[in-house]
Amino acid sequence: MTRARLVPLLVVVGSLALGFVVTAPGMATWDSLPHLDRSRWLVHMFGLPSSWRSDRLAETLKWYGPLWALFLGLASEVVLPFVRDPLWVEQSFNFALWPAGLYAVARLLTRAGVCRSTAFLAVALLFGAVRLGGHALVNVNDFPMAMLSMLVMLYLWVALRERERTARAAGRFSWPTLAWLGIVAMVPSLIRPPVVLQPLTLALFLAFYAAFGLRGAPPARRIALPLVPVGAGALFAVAVWPSLWEHGRTLPLERGLLTFAHFPWQ
Repeated sequence: MTRARLVPLLVVVGSLALGFVVTAPGMATWDSLPHLDRSRWLVHMFGLPSSWRSDRLAETLKWYGPLWALFLGLASEVVLPFVRDPLWVEQSFNFALWPAGLYAVARLLTRAGVCRSTAFLAVALLFGAVRLGGHALVNVNDFPMAMLSMLVMLYLWVALRERERTARAAGRFSWPTLAWLGIVAMVPSLIRPPVVLQPLTLALFLAFYAAFGLRGAPPARRIALPLVPVGAGALFAVAVWPSLWEHGRTLPLERGLLTFAHFPWQ
């Protein structure tokens, strides 16, 4: 295994080990059990082995973004089902995103051409944000939203920067590339809806690029440039969000999607 692959693997393993150690005393908060139920329900809805035994979940919880909760549910229900405390597993994986995310920030910045010292300075500033690391211990909703929003925006910037020269020469971005970027851009929206900053930024950038960067390309190709990632992101959202396709939904679609727009429980 090359060093380029070994180091990220060691970072992930080390982050998970650290997560299990620091959360071992128990980091449950007032909403930990409801969100544990949500992750179990999501795993159950995809027909995977799950300890979910109830007939229903609170409708409000179904409209909280499914992506990170599904990931945590897979960790506790499928990957480590033998651990007797699923809440410990989920909080450990949640905390692991913090050191792994800081490493990813440094890698993305250096990949974009930022000097290593500047990348380390950026990581140090994030490390010094006490609330970010503190929320990683106890909050399975706000923290992953904050960390992954930053990582997704950085990744989109780096990916577009790396592919722009090839796209300009070919007169287009490949459809698989556009679809992948659209899926990645949807990640924050599927953790904390209705946040749409990343997919909207990507679509607007590609529309601008189609209008001014690919003037010689056929009109159909330029029109497809912002539409393909939007379509791929929408299909991905439908695929991973059972609330959009489950039978017996009690809330109208529009009301469900906007449930957390104004935080009515506060």
